[in-house]
Amino acid sequence: MNILSKNKYQEQGSHSLVNDAHEKLKNITIRPLEKADLQSYKTLRLKALQLSPLSFGSNFAEENAYSDAVWLQRLEQVGSNIVFGAFCDGVLIGTAGVFAHPRLSERHRGTLWGVYVAPEARGLKLGEQLVQAVIDHAAKRFLVLDARVVATNNYAIDVYRKLGFVTYGLEKKSLYVQGQFLDQELIAIDFTDQQWALKRD
Repeated sequence: MNILSKNKYQEQGSHSLVNDAHEKLKNITIRPLEKADLQSYKTLRLKALQLSPLSFGSNFAEENAYSDAVWLQRLEQVGSNIVFGAFCDGVLIGTAGVFAHPRLSERHRGTLWGVYVAPEARGLKLGEQLVQAVIDHAAKRFLVLDARVVATNNYAIDVYRKLGFVTYGLEKKSLYVQGQFLDQELIAIDFTDQQWALKRD
């Protein structure tokens, strides 16, 4: 599951980033997360599950109970698995990852997951940059990059389409969160598609 938003809400006492977007962007770096980033990643991920519960297939209670060993597994760059993080002055403010399917019949396919930008950092198009980092990584390793997005999240869908994703289906009642069913659009980039090749060129 993924979340992108143009909401510029700033949490009280948080690391403010939207007052001078251009200046702040100079201080932002995007890189793969490592084991040393464990606590920063864990904190941001749990925050995401608390603030945006309708945007994820998982939930705060489940992941808050995970051991550090489980969290570290997510940061291990095994095969083509990777999680990218956006940092501002050393503070983790956004993430996006790709999951490499281990089954032989699915190894041609990667799945985008865990896209999140902290509320105080929105409006800087960090979500686009993080997803683009995943796309660049995936294009060298997979034939297809797929994802799911809640069907009512029009902003996120527009961003994904801008980056090259195409909708190929709708999964009805895909999630049941806080007493309501949510449909998800099934989206993907086929790196073997001629139109994609032309776009990249």
